[in-house]
Amino acid sequence: MKRICLFLGMIIRLFFESRIAFGERLSFILVYPVDLLLNWRFRGQLKKTHFFKGREFLFFGDHVNLLLDHLMAHLAFYQVYYQEAEVILDVGASFGTFSLMANYFNPRAEIYSFEPGRDSYRLLEKNCAGIKKIKNFNQAVGDLKKTVSFSFNQNSPEESFVAQKGKQSNLVKADQIRLDDFIKSKKINRISLLKIDVEGYEEQVLKGAEKALKITGVIIIEVKVVDLKNLQAILKTMIKNSFSLAGTGCLNYRDEQLDSLDLIFKR
Repeated sequence: MKRICLFLGMIIRLFFESRIAFGERLSFILVYPVDLLLNWRFRGQLKKTHFFKGREFLFFGDHVNLLLDHLMAHLAFYQVYYQEAEVILDVGASFGTFSLMANYFNPRAEIYSFEPGRDSYRLLEKNCAGIKKIKNFNQAVGDLKKTVSFSFNQNSPEESFVAQKGKQSNLVKADQIRLDDFIKSKKINRISLLKIDVEGYEEQVLKGAEKALKITGVIIIEVKVVDLKNLQAILKTMIKNSFSLAGTGCLNYRDEQLDSLDLIFKR
């Protein structure tokens, strides 16, 4: 009952959301509940919903209300930080929700999305098909150019991560690049927004982005609250590069305890 009430609350808020054209939000509100019902009744692991303008959105895992949850988060926290952006880097793109929504609210921005998981990347490509402003790369991002082991979580793909130590399950290989090498190859001299969601691998991403950080305006980075060492390393890097904390985004809970949250830094 609680989940139903939360869902209805989001639908009502979306109905009055003036940042989205009335026809598009009305169509979404009418079609999306039907999508969820079909996913629950007939579809298997692969789920399908519809984004705006009739665009299909494919995903898998246990998070059934993925698209609407992310949409409301963008409206509440993130859209203001990329509405005037020129270049956006989406590190840990998963199925492409962040890139798609950034493109919808700011179709002028050049968006570069990185996702190392092969299955997630396959859907990322399908979800972004035909959008010329979004360029996708099936690569991990870290401190060195190398091949890494990637631990893939079929039930919760957004929690997949680059395996650093110890024995992990469901390991696959992935090519890793450095952001500094990437911006040099693409001749990028300004990054409006850098979004990082890499499940504990943030320090490695930042180590490979020393030059990239100097040309970045805003950083949105998900951090695990229990990993104090990693959190301290992130904060130290932000201070060193003259970033200040502008706010927080989504709070993510596990077993009714805060597990992670998004920190938003601005120069």
